[in-house]
Amino acid sequence: MSSAPPASSSPDVLEVSGLELRYSAHGPLVLRGVDLSVGAGERVAVMGPSGSGKSTLLLCAAGLLRAGAGRVLLDGVDVASASERTLTAMRRDRVAFVFQDLNLVESLTAAQNVALPGLLGGRARSPGEVAGVLERVGLAGLEDRLPSRLSGGQRQRVAVARALVSRPAMVF
Repeated sequence: MSSAPPASSSPDVLEVSGLELRYSAHGPLVLRGVDLSVGAGERVAVMGPSGSGKSTLLLCAAGLLRAGAGRVLLDGVDVASASERTLTAMRRDRVAFVFQDLNLVESLTAAQNVALPGLLGGRARSPGEVAGVLERVGLAGLEDRLPSRLSGGQRQRVAVARALVSRPAMVF
């Protein structure tokens, strides 16, 4: 019996409706009535001033933070009612993240950083897959560079390559 969530039969990879969140019981609403649909292959930018809830929305949509009200369906999984085991499997197999602070391991090369999540998740990527995704993001020939030897933009592209190498249904 597999613990991986089922693939979505819906054309939308992400469906958010009526999302609301407060960080404390009597605190202000950080998110209020948010509705969002993202289809396969679609690119969406979440924009707004600092403190407007962009990161909070993405954390809720990815199942890393549970909203107080509303519904989030991510690749067919209702994140509010899913078990932690199901959410973990979904985040491992169907969702990828490019965090604001990138979370690169400074002692690992670009290629090793891209390969690391697969190794940790028991789904090692071949050197060819890693090289291919680094080429796709414009880093061919830089596979052996440590993050400290890359520009800020190159570091961001390593983080993007790390997210893309697993061919996720959704990238946050």
